[in-house]
Amino acid sequence: MAEGGQGLQIRLLGEVRLTAPDGSEVRIPSRRSQALLAFLVLSGGRSLLRTAVAEILWPDSAAEQARASLRQELAVLRKALRQAGLEPVEAGKDRIRWTGAAPVADVTELERRSAAGSLGDLRQAAAICGGLFMQGFSLRSEAFMDWLEAERARLRTLSLTALDEQLRASEEAGDAGRIALAAEQLLTIDPMREAAHRSLIRAYAALGRRSDALRQFETCRAALSRETGAAPSAETEALAARIRASDPLPEPVRTPSARDGAAVLVVHLPEIAALPPATDPETLAGVQAQFAALAQRTVTGLEGRMLPGVGDRVVALFTGGPEAEIRAALAGLMLTDEPLPIEGGMLHPAGGLSSGLVALDAASGRVAGRSLQAAVQVAHRAAPGELRADLAMREVLAEDYALTEVAGTLRVVPPDVPVTMPTPTPPAPRRDVPQGPAAEAQWQDWRAAMRRGDLRTAASIGDRTAALPAEAGGVGQVMTGITRLFRGRVGAAEAVLTHAEALYTLPDLFGIDPGLSGRCLHPWVQCLRGAPGRAGEALRRAVSEAQGAGHPETLMACLVVSALMQDSLGETVGAEAAARAAHDAAGDWPDWQAFALGLLGRARDRLGDAAGTTQIAEALSAYRASGAALAVPFFHVWLAEAHLELGDAAEALVQADEGLSHGAATGVLLVEPDLLRLQALALVHQGRGGEGQAEAGFIASMESARRAGSGLYRLRAAVSYAGHLRREGRVRDAIRRLEEGLAAIEPGGPPTADLKAAQALRQRLAMD
Repeated sequence: MAEGGQGLQIRLLGEVRLTAPDGSEVRIPSRRSQALLAFLVLSGGRSLLRTAVAEILWPDSAAEQARASLRQELAVLRKALRQAGLEPVEAGKDRIRWTGAAPVADVTELERRSAAGSLGDLRQAAAICGGLFMQGFSLRSEAFMDWLEAERARLRTLSLTALDEQLRASEEAGDAGRIALAAEQLLTIDPMREAAHRSLIRAYAALGRRSDALRQFETCRAALSRETGAAPSAETEALAARIRASDPLPEPVRTPSARDGAAVLVVHLPEIAALPPATDPETLAGVQAQFAALAQRTVTGLEGRMLPGVGDRVVALFTGGPEAEIRAALAGLMLTDEPLPIEGGMLHPAGGLSSGLVALDAASGRVAGRSLQAAVQVAHRAAPGELRADLAMREVLAEDYALTEVAGTLRVVPPDVPVTMPTPTPPAPRRDVPQGPAAEAQWQDWRAAMRRGDLRTAASIGDRTAALPAEAGGVGQVMTGITRLFRGRVGAAEAVLTHAEALYTLPDLFGIDPGLSGRCLHPWVQCLRGAPGRAGEALRRAVSEAQGAGHPETLMACLVVSALMQDSLGETVGAEAAARAAHDAAGDWPDWQAFALGLLGRARDRLGDAAGTTQIAEALSAYRASGAALAVPFFHVWLAEAHLELGDAAEALVQADEGLSHGAATGVLLVEPDLLRLQALALVHQGRGGEGQAEAGFIASMESARRAGSGLYRLRAAVSYAGHLRREGRVRDAIRRLEEGLAAIEPGGPPTADLKAAQALRQRLAMD
């Protein structure tokens, strides 16, 4: 692992982006971690005082709490960089700094080139400019925003100077392509430059892009009217009139793009070769057309791009860092799981995945690079109905899919079908003798790890215990299922918790009865999966059993789960009753009491009680004071949603960021899709240039829900995203996203609040 930032590329001009040395994107989920990164990058290797950074990023917190928050954000940032194979941040007791080799940062390169001042350096500087410094970024901190605005002003001046020079030189050379690029960059930073609008209009016209030229004139008119109330000058009006009067020109051939990191998916129909020679060619053509249409829907629905294929083979490209590889794998699994009917039988697609650097020709749509050849080779090793991946993709796919190595490739299996999960041993009937000290000790250690949010340790304990015989192994499976649930692997959790139905243990031995815990959580997991069905009835049976057992802590835990499930389904009155009962029963357990108090505040807030938000915040403080950490992201979801309802988008954004930071630091990722959704909604409501980030946030929310296997969170994200798209006038995209979310819900289930919201939005979209 590299100690410094060698090979790390950091983009701060425009939206914040990090690229690892291998070309993959490094995701930093928290905005404060991104702010901390910017401080370190711009420090030029100088050390920063912890107290000063904490005061800027958390101005409303007490000194000790601000330092604790800084420790958490440092953990998030260092974890993200460590996943890229780097350890560039040195954190001492009082100071932090970037150590080792300097990263390749667009900001520092812009400063260096601008300071050199030669024509060549200014042109190089122009190529770097990608927008305003940390465009669309904001924090609820006056000190930070003052620093941010000062940096934006300084770097904006450097960028405009370089771009002005690049535009002038391109116009002298008569290079329409370079003129368009420089003018586009200039207008990203300063949309009020009418001369740059004219340059871009002329360049588009010269390139044959007449419609783009006229559209740019309308963009210019709208910008001037919005900001100054003025109309375009006579010169600009005359330019647009000349273009309107001209004949349409052909679109120019564009040059290949720069090389980008991407995932390549190749899927083909290997069984075609075994069809009888007399097979009707028209029948084959029909099957291939059906296959191509299915691939087109699947790939574009997962933000991929179809490339030219040959006959029975389709090729798709996915870009955007490690998330692209996950989306490519999902597309491959969906396509290989869809047999195609043909006279006399079925054809089963086979797929291959690879990733790496590619070069894409935007004109022809063709792609070149080693990863394309690798994907083709891997696809031809796959059996019909199977998806294989290049061995180099093991690390990025391992968290989301079950992998087995076969003939130098990886066989990829959906996470809901574990290939190595041990077969559970049917437990013996309930008995009044202890099931063994090993399981008891492991259970207590596991509970302690879960309480403090140490999910890595909890998962290890669960795996070890699941290997024990008889009832002890069953207890271990419950541990594994619950740990997977809070790690945000809902589908994998259900696969294990299903076996808890037959597990009986002695609550006095374990503190909280593992068997009843599993039986209570299983219905909630089904709801999160998007299949509530008879979950309510199953949970009522489990709560009734807990009441009959006469064990207070088990009953309290079941009541808390009942409140969570009813809250998930939008049954707020029932959630309030269950939370109140749990709170009344939790007097001897401060962490449970605080969590139940938070649930009660959540219900009060949703029922319109203004005091609910304050109660949630107080409960969060009490929960932290108890030493517990597992449920912290839930509180941040409730607070973010409450502040959005109050119209305080800035505070909602803070809460969503805090929840994502905690999840990234601890691995508690169950509510990550909801936090990403609320973060995107807050950006939309702020309306401060974060629309692009907001749309990326909605997509990230749906993708996070897909990875988790949560149909409920996927539908919820789809409704929010589709509502945003509808307001933007993008009705077709809104319908597609909404249908994608509805497809994740089991048909015929009860009409939950999210399903009702989706159906109401569907009706409105049908009328648009």
